[in-house]
Amino acid sequence: MQLQFNIPEIQNHPEKPTERQFDQSSVVVILCNDLKQLQDIPYEDVLQWRIKAEDAFSGDKIVWPSILPNKRATTVMVCQLSDSTTAFDFTEQLSKALKKRESLTGEVTIVDFMPTQNFLKLSLRTVLAHNAQMPCFKSTSSTEKRIEYIGCYNTESLSFDEVLASHCGNALARYLTILPTNHLTPKIYVDEVKTLAKSEDWDFSFYDTKKLQKCGAGAFLAVARASESAGIVKLTYTSEASTEQKTMKCLALVGKGVCFDTGGVSLKAPEYMYGMHEDMEGSAVALGTFLMLSRLKVSYDMECWLAIVDNRIDSQAFLPNEVITTVNGTTIEIVDTDAEGRLILADTLALASESKPDLMLDYATLTGASLRAVGTRYATVFTNQDDWLVDLIHSGTTSGERVWPMPMTDDYLEDIKSDVADIKQCNVSGPSDHIHAAKLLQKFVANETKWVHVDMAASCHKGGLGAVPTDFTGFGVWFTLDLLKQLKF
Repeated sequence: MQLQFNIPEIQNHPEKPTERQFDQSSVVVILCNDLKQLQDIPYEDVLQWRIKAEDAFSGDKIVWPSILPNKRATTVMVCQLSDSTTAFDFTEQLSKALKKRESLTGEVTIVDFMPTQNFLKLSLRTVLAHNAQMPCFKSTSSTEKRIEYIGCYNTESLSFDEVLASHCGNALARYLTILPTNHLTPKIYVDEVKTLAKSEDWDFSFYDTKKLQKCGAGAFLAVARASESAGIVKLTYTSEASTEQKTMKCLALVGKGVCFDTGGVSLKAPEYMYGMHEDMEGSAVALGTFLMLSRLKVSYDMECWLAIVDNRIDSQAFLPNEVITTVNGTTIEIVDTDAEGRLILADTLALASESKPDLMLDYATLTGASLRAVGTRYATVFTNQDDWLVDLIHSGTTSGERVWPMPMTDDYLEDIKSDVADIKQCNVSGPSDHIHAAKLLQKFVANETKWVHVDMAASCHKGGLGAVPTDFTGFGVWFTLDLLKQLKF
């Protein structure tokens, strides 16, 4: 399985590009805030005439594509940007323009006239997202060439470490999510993560069902009863920063990894069951984020907890009206076996809390209510830190992975009171299930731990979203990187 990705060579060039560099490129991307800046580049007369003739930037158009009059018929994309241009709007338009090309091959040139390098980074993110090779099982194998070189012109020296690390994290999340059901069973998943951990020098440990029984993880084990294999992976990254540089903090990342979700005995209808191989995307995003941060050699320690299981049907499958006991002793009345994600996360969050992390983030394709609330262009977020709400929105805006916070007041617990247990798993029907799920999960986060829960409504968006061209978006890697900066973690 391909869990490492070929990266094209990328270089800074402080000078302006020559006509030869344009002619040998398959795509040229020009970033400017004033079209007068085009006067010093090749083919300026042609571009200016076409832009004026077509009234190219009318309305909300940011990216204008055309073809250069050279032998290669190089695609050129002029991007007129301003301080008000958002990361999402820019990457969305650039991605759509790139998708109209049959392929990206050979060399790509980016010319940057912007006063900051933010749009250059976003351009690289988008080009790399299109270049990442995703799983394909067609009998006629593709021999399509990929991008080999990206030249960034008219730019000051830029370190590409963050761009490349975050690209690999997002590409890993997307790759795992796209894999068909039979190519990513729980056993295969655990084995592949173990192999990746060895190559990245992470500590790997696995809580199998016997170990989880000793831990008292009744919520996870209820779901696992009908799964051929299941368990919780714990990955550990120990910072190699010097004593002076190392921060005394610990970050925990937690992900829902349901490799296939039939709904259990609360069986999904076929139109809702198709595509449920994606129900492990939360764990893939947690893993991709962990990969990104470890490659950036962050100065704090990290743990990554992946709850990996199938939600299936057999004679041992768990049933509504069961009462199960979790790691921290909380009892839960089962209502709907298709709300299994909050059960496996409950025990995983409780186990992760035992390490007393300073910050814990979890990612899950958890509820249809989140989709109904914001659609598939945003994700809903929840936190036990009320003063972070503005930071969450800002990180979504600046990263291009947009989120919207949901209420977390305790009166929502009134809706999931149980007569026979400490709490009900959910309601049979009714509104606010995404909030009820978050309130349940909060019970398994230690009180002193700062926590953010991402209900990934934007995990799958038809035709891609923002910089990403595939339906499965890997949503959350870039958002997390920006959030950690916002919080100065």
